[in-house]
Amino acid sequence: GQCYRSLSGHKDTISSLAVGSSGEVYSASADATIKIWDLTSGKCFKTLTGHKSGVTILILNMDTDLISGSSDGSIKSI
Repeated sequence: GQCYRSLSGHKDTISSLAVGSSGEVYSASADATIKIWDLTSGKCFKTLTGHKSGVTILILNMDTDLISGSSDGSIKSI
């Protein structure tokens, strides 16, 4: 296949991805942020902060709660 779109904006390794039912993409990174992307435009429309170390896992629960885990030992939910 061909690459459809490249998303750039994290400052470190990407560790986890999740996709919402509306097509938004969530990316977690070792830069301690989560970015929410519009896949159609390829633009990041929100950056979430709060972890003190790299975000290692994302779970999108029933498309309503975003749960993240970090190497700082914390779990956060929005």
